[in-house]
Amino acid sequence: MCTGSLCKDTAESPRVVINQTTNNNPYTMKKAFILLAILTVGMAAATAQDVKIKRGKVTMSEADYNVLKQKAELYEKTQQALNETLAAYQKQQQMNDMYRPIELKDFNDSASYAIGKDIYQSWLQQNLGINGQAAGQSMIDCYKGQNTWNDAMMRPLLNRFQQEFEKRQREEQERMMAGKDDNIAAGKKFLEENANNKSVYQTKSGLQYKIVKKGNGKKPKATDKVKVHYTGTLIDGKKFDSSVDRGEPAEFFLNQVIPGWTEGLQLMDVGSKYILYIPYNLGYGEQPMGAIPPGSTLIFEVELLDIIAGAQQNNNGIQVIRK
Repeated sequence: MCTGSLCKDTAESPRVVINQTTNNNPYTMKKAFILLAILTVGMAAATAQDVKIKRGKVTMSEADYNVLKQKAELYEKTQQALNETLAAYQKQQQMNDMYRPIELKDFNDSASYAIGKDIYQSWLQQNLGINGQAAGQSMIDCYKGQNTWNDAMMRPLLNRFQQEFEKRQREEQERMMAGKDDNIAAGKKFLEENANNKSVYQTKSGLQYKIVKKGNGKKPKATDKVKVHYTGTLIDGKKFDSSVDRGEPAEFFLNQVIPGWTEGLQLMDVGSKYILYIPYNLGYGEQPMGAIPPGSTLIFEVELLDIIAGAQQNNNGIQVIRK
């Protein structure tokens, strides 16, 4: 089923401030550093003893030597602790600079922020296993002119990443295909039992549907473009897609989606909400589709929000709007 993001280009975008917080307060780090320094000086002053040193030889007892040795070791440990505290403070300052609140002043800023989210969501959907923080740091370093990695350093890493990703895909597809026949059988059993529900209707094609809410608008044709909200699950209840979760309705032509949708939505009128029970042969067939295993029976809760007036397709399937 085709989904996509809708972009509206406006002449002026609102000013948006992205507030980000961190549990690591730089001022707290600074206070800790100063307090440790004060304690160190105080400790040294409290344990100090008068040692008389004249030009030339220094003569002291073994007891005095041991005391001096202990003080030297204490000083060394304290200095190490100070260095570690200072390094931690400096690192935290860098993190604060990296994740400071960003003010989006114009359209270009807002579009850039949107692109960043779109890229990250694409990574998640493809299950690439990318460390977002490391990738973000690389982009920040590039922006600051501080990324010194060259193609010779990156190419072996990228090639290995691509090979491992393709291997994972092959293994996952093989695993999914092994369960195809079981999925078809489970779907058939589910639909047979579901047909006994008095509130469920079935068409000649095998499509089943349940009316959740009736509408009072027009019914779309197969060539119409519609606006819908939907949530898709497998028969075990696992959710694989939802425009509701994304917070944005989907728009598409009915002849560009799976057959079960093309048929099912033509039964609906604007304002109605149906549950569609789609056999695998009216869905994605025997091939896997993203998180959908091959041979899966699909369940969609669909609300028909509108039929997009004036929308039509040209011969290349490109959407155009009549004026």
